[in-house]
Amino acid sequence: MITLDRPRYNMREPLPERRHTWRQKVVITDSNSGKSTFYVDFGEYTDGRLAEVFVTCHKNGTFVRGVLDSLAHAVSLALQSGTSPLDMARQLCGQDYPPQGTVEADGSTVTHCLSIADYIGQEIAACYGEDGKRRSPDKPWGHVSEEWRTGA
Repeated sequence: MITLDRPRYNMREPLPERRHTWRQKVVITDSNSGKSTFYVDFGEYTDGRLAEVFVTCHKNGTFVRGVLDSLAHAVSLALQSGTSPLDMARQLCGQDYPPQGTVEADGSTVTHCLSIADYIGQEIAACYGEDGKRRSPDKPWGHVSEEWRTGA
């Protein structure tokens, strides 16, 4: 009988029972559909690395809410399975669908986005360094250049 080594897919790093989470309120002003408000929660491991992302909007039971929940779960699973925050940001940045436009988010350097996924990618890139840990509060938060965001 031949035994094949199977890849180990369930290598998720467990989350601590109690963890630090910060919330960002975001308002996107789209010239076609007006203002869209949502909240993004960023959960971290005890050492400050990004571990999970949750997105909350006011459209319970809608297609949009379902897609945002699925996106957040996929991002969280990828992060817990070893994907770096910057690799995840690169996948999210540039996603182009409504709502898109000017961003209002206190404390954020993101001023424009092409979609909610694009906003999340930009925020991850701006807030977490190469090692995946949140930048310390005494240092200025990063700025995502248009060149980096679009891959040009």
